[in-house]
Amino acid sequence: MTSFELWVDVRNTKAFIPQGASRCLTRHAPSEPLDVPYLVEEEATSRLQDDHERLVGAVLAITKPEDVTKAINLIGSVDWVVLDAFIDWIQIPCENVIAAAQGGPTRVCVAVEDVEQLSGVAFALETGVDAVLLKPGPDQLWSHARRIQAEKNEKMLPASEGSGAQTVFPSAVGKEQEHVQLVPAKVAEVVPGGVGDRVCLDLVQLLKVGEGCLVGSSAKGLILVQAEVLATTYINPRPFRINAGPVHSYVLMEDGSAKYLSEIQAGDRVRVVSADGHSRGVTVGRCKIESRPLLKVSFQWPAGGEGRNEGGTRTAQIFLQQAETVCLVRGTAEGGGCTSVTRLQAGDMVVVRARSQGTHLGNAIKAHVEEK
Repeated sequence: MTSFELWVDVRNTKAFIPQGASRCLTRHAPSEPLDVPYLVEEEATSRLQDDHERLVGAVLAITKPEDVTKAINLIGSVDWVVLDAFIDWIQIPCENVIAAAQGGPTRVCVAVEDVEQLSGVAFALETGVDAVLLKPGPDQLWSHARRIQAEKNEKMLPASEGSGAQTVFPSAVGKEQEHVQLVPAKVAEVVPGGVGDRVCLDLVQLLKVGEGCLVGSSAKGLILVQAEVLATTYINPRPFRINAGPVHSYVLMEDGSAKYLSEIQAGDRVRVVSADGHSRGVTVGRCKIESRPLLKVSFQWPAGGEGRNEGGTRTAQIFLQQAETVCLVRGTAEGGGCTSVTRLQAGDMVVVRARSQGTHLGNAIKAHVEEK
């Protein structure tokens, strides 16, 4: 983990370096040596170069939602993304970019103009941005920035301990049969869940017994819901369909992010997972949303997941349509197969994809997120 930096913005003024400045942002290479490293913004292109004329990032004026998307699209391909010239409140755009950048090589710097903005972005999503860009004055802002810098840097782990600490959802883009680690979970309770707007995901491929999607009320505990591959007394199989639950639920996407069922559209690609953890990306051909009676299934698993044992248990829940065709997959260690939610009882075993981290806009983040 790298230290929190204070940048001084001298693009429109003479180079005055306040105490505590880590870098200087300018539009021209200085004619005289500076006490700190400098970065040059190319005014015509907004590209960012270091003092060795190496391209290291971009400066983006954030004035509309599309600008935030541009910033997120740069994540992973540059060292720095600098968010500048906000017209409106900066907090939400910052949080979206921070969430996208966590766990990757790209660092985020944000231009701020007052103490309130500084405090907000420095601790956004608990981790905050990697740097703030400040004008040479006033002194009050720089004094506050130095206090925040000292506080954040004191809390940071040494690089040897911090490297690799961020857990990100694995990406399945362009990868068939990528393994998803599933852990056994025990059903704690099955109770009526009222009536809700249930979503069926109709995929463009046929699924097999034991295959389905990972769905749940919390991205920390997604349960494997099997496709409607089995015939029932009154209904023929629909092996392309996953009765995924109500609109608030998350579903695991092909790229490893989690998305609300209410947001899924035809053309989106979800992650189809088998009981042994093999997976592939499959396109959604249609979403059906209908009002249906629901069951709430609570389940628990050993804390840690992902092969770790941290002691204690974690609990999550899923709402599913009260229908014979909706089945939860049992793991291979439990003999495989599946159980219909209408027959599910406390003590039955299912499989879940467990994570210790919460999400922001579907992406895993380090911040403490509690879901009940």
